[in-house]
Formats: sequence, structure tokens, C-alpha cells
Amino acid sequence: MSIGSYVLQYSGVNVQNVIQSGAQCLITEGGAQAGFAASAVSAAELAQLKAAGVRTLAYVNLTVTDDARPYWNAAWTHDGTDTGTPTAAAPAWLVNQPSNPWGYVVDFTEPAWQRIVLNQVRDLIQRGFDGVFLDDMAQYFVSGATALTISQQASAMLHLVNTVVETAKAINPNASVVVNGTPYIVSDAVGGINSDVSQTFLHAVEGMLLERYWGISNTEEAAINYALDVIAPNMSLLALDYGGTAFQNTLVKNYATAQGIASYVAHDASYSSAALYKTASNKADYLRGTGLSDVIEGLKGNDTLLGLAGADTLSGGQGADVFKINAGDTGNTRKTSDKITDFTSGVDTLDISGFDANSAAAGNQAFKTLLSGNTAFSKAGQLRWNAGEGLLYGNTDTDKQAEFVISLVGLKTLVLTDIIL
Repeated sequence: MSIGSYVLQYSGVNVQNVIQSGAQCLITEGGAQAGFAASAVSAAELAQLKAAGVRTLAYVNLTVTDDARPYWNAAWTHDGTDTGTPTAAAPAWLVNQPSNPWGYVVDFTEPAWQRIVLNQVRDLIQRGFDGVFLDDMAQYFVSGATALTISQQASAMLHLVNTVVETAKAINPNASVVVNGTPYIVSDAVGGINSDVSQTFLHAVEGMLLERYWGISNTEEAAINYALDVIAPNMSLLALDYGGTAFQNTLVKNYATAQGIASYVAHDASYSSAALYKTASNKADYLRGTGLSDVIEGLKGNDTLLGLAGADTLSGGQGADVFKINAGDTGNTRKTSDKITDFTSGVDTLDISGFDANSAAAGNQAFKTLLSGNTAFSKAGQLRWNAGEGLLYGNTDTDKQAEFVISLVGLKTLVLTDIIL
């Protein structure tokens, strides 16, 4: 499976929005060994995703404890949590292990831990997920995680991942495995990139996700270049970051897209709120949002961008683009408004023909007047462009309050001929 676009969301998944986004792959919580009650998607929703051609990969952690998982035994620590001090009842893979902010980094070479991982994989594939997403592969680099050297730990981690691939494909030959980790693991392994375990990994795994490498939270140019040189010829690369400004997010997307890397920019580090981020090809594209607060950008084509509901951020890129905003798609304040980041007067077009300019009249009325500055509305069917604020206001009734606002970032000139009324 070559992954050209994906969504990563661990909870609150709206399956129809994912399908409408055009994503090829959804990475989500599958409720391993806890059934669909603990999954972010139901069995019926998983079937809908399959029917729409979206492959769904379920989460499995390779190295870090999680006391919310069915495998966890509260007797293993003094307070029952996976951050507490291990007791005499703790398994060998948990005793004297290094901690991290989420729990303990386990001894992933212990057979008992590997059985836990593989049992989760079997459960998820048997329940119909198209594959698994293996998180925290890079923890092989934690000194003291095992009694081995870092190089030996890299080999052991690759062996575990390869075993996961074999286990998944024994149930479903078309199962996919994507890992979250560092590209350097193949060179860190004993014998380096040409070792059997590294070569098996490169040809068995279908994707590597690089989290926070992309300039919002971190900058890892050398690792990205290494991944492009060594990993990309063998599997898909996925870029993941979160929490950036619209400008930062655009930089991440543009850089990743230029390198042929699928990318996703989430709202925050929980990866549990929808942030479907749509990007275009270099042709004329029709880019439609999800009804949530989307970030949508075109590239070089003459694109049409439609955000739908939510406070969307729309960037046309090069070309003569059409920004289509309908009634209900944008709010009536700057904060709740749709934002167009790169509108060029005389080149791009703002299509607001979906608004009824006069709610008191029968039919769908068109706007007729474009006021300027702080001029007060006097009747329905008027627009007001305030260049100082970069805001277009629309009035559809008899009061003086705007019913909708559209933000045009950095724009100084807007004329009536720029707008489809």
C-alpha cells in the first residue's frame, strides 16, 4: 500500500468526514483486546471505511506501558497505575525499567511483552482492521531499556516489527504495518543497513511516520534527508506535526508535498480532535472541507476551495482560485470567520452566491452594494469591506449588524468584480 494521504485521529472520529476528505488511510484507536466498545470506530463504521476504499490502521504501542489496556494488571505497581513503583508481582519486562512521561519503557526483548504486542495485533486484524500502526519504535534508543547495547536493541526492535508483519499477514495477507520512529534504526542495527534484519524491515513495512520533524515543534533536517534517501525508496513516508499557526502548517505541508511525503497537521498533541487538512495537486482541483475547522490549500492550479461549516483556513496557492463560502459556512466575528490567506484582487474570486442577500424576500437574492470602511449598513443586501481590518461583512436583514464575516488576510483592495454575488 502506497500512502499518499492519511488522517491520524485517536478519538472523536467522524467516519463520513474522513471519507469526504479523500484520505487513503485512517490511523486510529482500535481498542485492542477490548472490542469495538473501546474503538474509535464501530464495526459498521469500519465496514463503511472499507467500502469507501479507506484503509484503517489500529494503534499498538511497541515499548511503552498503558494502564488503560486490557493487558495491564493493577497489582504490578503500588498504586495500580503504570507510573507507580513496580511491586514484587510485576513482570520482568517492567522491573527496573526507565520511565517516561507516559509510563515505563519496557524491556521489549522479553518474550512475555512480545506476546502482549502480538496478541493485540492478532485481535485487531481478526476484527477486520486493515493493519496496525506501531507507535514508539524509537524507544530502542533508550539506554537501559534492555541489557543490550543500543545497536543490539535496534536489531531486536527491527526483529519485533518484522514479527508483527508476519503475524498480521498470516491472518490477512494484505495487512499493512506503519511504524512511528526514527529512520536511523536501520543503520543503528548490528551490521547496519545491509543486515538481514534491516533489509527485511525495509521490504516488509509499508510506511514510516516521522512525528514532529517538520518545523512546528522540532527541526530534524538531517533525519528527514536520511529518510528520503534510505527509507522512501522502500516504503511511504508520513509527516506528522501539530499546533502550528496557519502559516507554519502551510510551510510543513508545502515542504512535505514537494518531497512526495503524505502529511497531517493536528490541532494538538492528543491527536484526538479532527483537523483534516486538505491539499491539492498542481492541477485545477476542487477541494471540499469536512464541516469542521479545516485547513485547505491549493498549489499551482486554478483551484476551487469550499470549506463548509467551521472556522476554515483557505489558501489558494498559485493560479486564479475560487473561494466558495456558503450560508452557514462562516461565523459573524473575526474569531469564527473563515480565513482566506492569499486572496489577490483581480486574479482570485470570492463566490458568496450561496448566501441569500435578503432573508425577507422570496428566493435567493444577490448582494448589490459594497460599502467601505466603517460605513453602517442601511438595508439588506449590502456588503462592507474594511481594508484596515481585512474583513468583509455581509448584511442580509434590516438591522445594522453583520450576519457573516469573511477574513481576507493581508488584503488591501477588494472590489465588487472580485465577488460572485
